[in-house]
Amino acid sequence: MSNVIKRLLGEGPYPFPISSDEFSKHLDIFYNDNFSILITKKPIATQRVTETHAHDSYEFTIPLSHNPLLTVDKKSVTVEVNKMIACNPGQLHGPGREMYDTTLMALQVEKGFMQEICRAIFGKNEIFFENEPVDISSNLRGQIRLYMEEARNKQIGYEFILETLEMQIVLMILRETISNISSKKTVKNAGKNNINRAIDFMKDNYNKKYSFEEIAEVANMSPYHFIRVFKKATGKRPHEFFTDIKVKKAAELLKNTSYSVTEICFLCGFNNHSYFSKIFKKFKGLTPSEYRKCFGFSLDERRVYQSRMT
Repeated sequence: MSNVIKRLLGEGPYPFPISSDEFSKHLDIFYNDNFSILITKKPIATQRVTETHAHDSYEFTIPLSHNPLLTVDKKSVTVEVNKMIACNPGQLHGPGREMYDTTLMALQVEKGFMQEICRAIFGKNEIFFENEPVDISSNLRGQIRLYMEEARNKQIGYEFILETLEMQIVLMILRETISNISSKKTVKNAGKNNINRAIDFMKDNYNKKYSFEEIAEVANMSPYHFIRVFKKATGKRPHEFFTDIKVKKAAELLKNTSYSVTEICFLCGFNNHSYFSKIFKKFKGLTPSEYRKCFGFSLDERRVYQSRMT
């Protein structure tokens, strides 16, 4: 057994008579440092195992045939085929009765990895899932299949794809399960609030220089996840949205102040005049000077406007 699988699964005893050295003979195993998927290669037929086991990882069990009776902390739960039940780190669990021709899939998530994602989304890292079966969405099924394909084929760069997929799988689990800090509603609201916080930050700092890693940190998200969620929420990538904020501010200054075009360029955080003109025309269809002629106040009107604003 690899060190990763041993760390995720613990020392046993396991719910069927397999020693740690024989796992690969009886299970298909797909894994990375923080995550694994295990599927029984052939149906399990075993008498009830009286000893339960526990480990430090989160486990999500999915029956693929029959409806096994499982126990979690001495509670018996029948899990229907293609539904999923969560088991938290340290919870004793195992089969509740004999198994006949049962095939199972188990997703194992390293505790620290789950907590890191929860901290980024909810600002809390201690999460405890309810031990109740839940439906699995087609999206989650699809991500699981993609993960297994990448882990099996091992094409160039597969490690990076696995890291992305395991994060997406965990996020979908958070959406589709109920815990002390998450549900479908709270995940949606948390994501919305994080994006709004990032937008407010960009509006307040439109004339400053900072990286999008810093904006992602404001939103409590990884840069990759932030870009994907931000585009889904706004229809634009973060840099497009930020540039739009700067151009709108520049247009406001062109219309209502007596600042020169060059002054407005730097007031709005653009690097140089020619770049400012190019970007402004791309967004507005006119150069800054043309825009001021068409929509701006007269010089005297702008001066009066400024005097009222100061």
